[in-house]
Formats: sequence, structure tokens, C-alpha cells
Amino acid sequence: MKKIVCSLSFCLFFANLSLAQESDTTWKISGVHNLLFNQASFSHWSAGGQNSLALNALFDYNFNYAKGKWNWDTKLKAGYGISNIDDFGWRKSEDILSINSFLGHQLSKRWLYSFFLDLQSQFAPGYTYADDGDRTLISNILAPAFIQFGPGIGYKQSDNFYFNISPAASKLTVVADDFLSSQGAFGVDTGQTVNYQLGANAMAYLKFELVKNVTLENKLVLFSNYLENPKNVDVDNQLNLNLKVNDFLTTYFGLQLIYDDDILLPLSEEPDNTEFGPHLQLKQLFGAGFTFKFPN
Repeated sequence: MKKIVCSLSFCLFFANLSLAQESDTTWKISGVHNLLFNQASFSHWSAGGQNSLALNALFDYNFNYAKGKWNWDTKLKAGYGISNIDDFGWRKSEDILSINSFLGHQLSKRWLYSFFLDLQSQFAPGYTYADDGDRTLISNILAPAFIQFGPGIGYKQSDNFYFNISPAASKLTVVADDFLSSQGAFGVDTGQTVNYQLGANAMAYLKFELVKNVTLENKLVLFSNYLENPKNVDVDNQLNLNLKVNDFLTTYFGLQLIYDDDILLPLSEEPDNTEFGPHLQLKQLFGAGFTFKFPN
């Protein structure tokens, strides 16, 4: 399963890339590379504090195709970050692999018959750490991977605003790690590597300039499982804010909120906690650094 998912992801990316390299002006490609830094240093500081250093690399590509009645929009996001805090050493602080592809055939001026594919995963193992430094594996490459796809009806006003509704969408939760699958992690049955759900998916994407040199981007994905508790809607909202200083310097703020009642998390941070349940997940990233955009 891991090889299949990786192959599909890379085939989709390189299919877009190879076609985009042709002279066909129906393709529009844009991308942003960010290298962000956070640093804190203390020496004889009366209020106390710990020296820290964090590095994050973020890549964001957009491939937009439009010809005749066909539209194909693909977004690829990849990011990895590490941080170092005194006495704790280097640890992973950011890890994301996201591919969202939306294929549409024009029904009217802005409405389309559509098919979508959405993949969310990460590149490297993730751990929780005990006070004594011992660590426990909680994630790995394609463990989990959340894959959604299906036909639907979409609305596209521009490359920066569109939404899609799929009343017959499939969702696969992949746990391609033997240890995690043996724990029944991320909602898969114990010892299994895939959990299949059939339901309804709704996706909306918006990007605009909030004020001069400040760009806001937001993607919202909702999913309701017809097969079990359809009233419990999975939510994944990703918000990015870019504040441009000049052509090479930027400040970045990212916020992601996830709620999935199939993912059981500790309900307490106490070491002897035995209670698990669904919980709102929050990830926030803020930093300043170098940026490179194309086209400029």
C-alpha cells in the first residue's frame, strides 16, 4: 500500500510538471519556497529562559490548467522543520505532505462536473517524549495517510476561489507502519493498515490579498461518513498568512485545525492517563525568513 500511494503521488506531481513544461500557454505555474528561522538566546537573564533554534523549510506549488471546457488545479505543499532546545536536542517541529487535485469539465460558465483527489501525510517518524527522554513512535511516513477522492459538482470563479461538493466520496486512512497498525492507531482496526469510509466531501479554497503585501490563503475540507455516525463531521482547516517585506524576505503564519472522531487522543497530559477520545487538534507555525517566488 505504501508503494502504491507513493507512486500515485509522484505520478500526479510529475504529470503536472511534465505537461506544464510544454509551450502550451493553457498552463499556469506558481510556487513559493520559504526558509524560516526562529531563535532565542539567554545569558544571565534574571527572568530565566532556554536557548532555542528552529528551522523550517516550506514549499508550495500551484499547477493550473484550463483549455476548452477542461480545468485541472493541483496544489502541492511540502514542509519539514526541526527545533533545538537546551537539554532536549533536535526534534521534529513541522512535517507535512499535502496534494490536492481538482479536475473539472465545464457545465456552465462557472459550474463544473468534477473529480477530486486529496492526500495528507508526512515524511518522517514522529514521537512523544517522556520526562526522562524516552520516546514513543506516534506517526511515520504514510502512517497515517488520509486519502479522499470522488466525483462531484464544483464551482470555480478563478484559480484563487473555488469549491467542490462530492456526495459519493471515498476516504482511506492508511497506517503503513506495523507498530502503529498493531495499536489500532488513527481509527484502523487492530493489525490492519487501511480503514475505508464512504461519505460526502465538501472542499473550499480561497486566496486573496488582505492588504498590500499581505496574502491570506485558506482551505477547508469537510467529510461525513455514511457508514458510521454521519452526524460527526470531520473537519480540516488550513490557514496561511504571508507578510511580504521585500522580494526575498517574508513573515509567515500558519494555522491548521483538525477534528476527526476516529482519531483517539489522550484526554490528559498526565503520565498515568488511561482515557482516550476525539479531540480538536491544533498546529501553529510562525517565523520570518527568506522566500523565493516564481513567477516573480
